[in-house]
This record gives sequence, C-alpha cells and structure tokens, in this order.
Amino acid sequence: MNNIIKDCLFLNEKYKDDFVFTGFDTSQIKKKYKQQRIVTQKGRIYGHEILALQVNSSEKLSVSILTDRIYDSLRNDNKINFMLGNKIFINVEAYELCNIQTLKKISEFNKIVDAYGSKLVCEITERNLCHPCTHYHNGLTYLYNNGVTLAADDYVLFKRDFREEFISKFFKIVKIEVPKLNCKYLLEYEEEVRKISKKNKIIVFERIETEAQLYFVKNISKEEDLLQGYIIHHPEIISI
Repeated sequence: MNNIIKDCLFLNEKYKDDFVFTGFDTSQIKKKYKQQRIVTQKGRIYGHEILALQVNSSEKLSVSILTDRIYDSLRNDNKINFMLGNKIFINVEAYELCNIQTLKKISEFNKIVDAYGSKLVCEITERNLCHPCTHYHNGLTYLYNNGVTLAADDYVLFKRDFREEFISKFFKIVKIEVPKLNCKYLLEYEEEVRKISKKNKIIVFERIETEAQLYFVKNISKEEDLLQGYIIHHPEIISI
C-alpha cells in the first residue's frame, strides 16, 4: 500500500490554496459534450446529465475541464440556461477523488450551481482504475461533508461493486441499467432493485430504450424513482 501511495500522481500533486476558477481558457481544449434528460415517473424534467463525446479507453476524463466549461457558459452565454432550475449531473472518476484541487473545485462549483438556481449531482463512475488502492473514500467523505449530492453511476448488481460499502452512507442516488426483457435474470434484477429501495435510495433507471422496458420499470419502481434513456430523450450535443 505504501508503494501505491508513493506512486499515486494525484495524492502527491502539489496543493495550491487559491480560488479554483481562475479564468482558464477552456476553448482551446477540443472536447465535445452531450446532454440527456432525466425525468420523473410523471415525465417532469428532473435533471440533465452532461457527458463527454468520443471517449476512448486510453483517454482520462476530467471533471475539472467540464466544470470550467459549464462555469464559463453560465458567466458568458445562455447555452445551458435551459438546464437551470433542474439538477445537473456530471461524472467523476474514482481517480479524481484523491485530487484535493479537483475536490475543492467540485465543492466550489456546487455552490455556484446552487446560486444559479440548480443543484449539482456528482455521478461516481463504475470505472475503478485505482484498484487495489481505496483512498478514494477520503474524497467521498470530503464531497459528502461539503454538501455535494452523490450518485453511483452504472451500479453493478450481480457482482462486487467497489462503491457498495459506501452506498448507505454517502450516496443519495443509485443509477442502474435496465436489462433487455428477454434476459434470464429479470427476477433476480427485481430482487436487487428491492434491496436498493430498502436503503431509501432514489434509483435512476437508465438506458430505457423501448416502451416495454418503460412499462417494466414503472411496475417495479417507487414513485420517487427516475427514468433515463433513448425512449425518454435522445441525447443532444451542447456547445460549451
């Protein structure tokens, strides 16, 4: 474990105690984004998930760049004003939870989004590139203690998920993929949904692509659970 800490780029990064948004010119960074609506059971818009386009397996994602892009858009134009008043969902990778500058930026960004009349939701992704290191729990604690709403993105139901031990304490929302209805594990899926519901978590049923899947989800979900997928809203490219 000591070797892991010694070699970790993020834990050994020099901490700069200055304001996190310094007017960095993000326009030079060639990255595109899309947004997809997340809606309530009655079809009301609950939030918008902002995702990076053209991601390959060797590319490290950066929530820091995305928060800069959104911040610049909020200050300088009205390209994402349609999102205001709803939740804004952004992805955070496990390896970013050990970077104090990134954590500080997310915390400040959370306050900024709140000032604009919206709420930030940070989706901690299922990609655990830091295994077997588990120091990311310190980052979860930091964000939770600073009032950031956390969601578990693409939560793994039928095998070990590295976020499982933190679900009860830190996470308000759990996002799970809806299976194809001809799969052999629908009953097991329903049982796992019930287990998560008993923990008083809001479930986002994502990747709903057909009317049949939508009907299935509405029969196993709670009133406060949420819906996401192509049948709900086709993702739109946004200019930020």
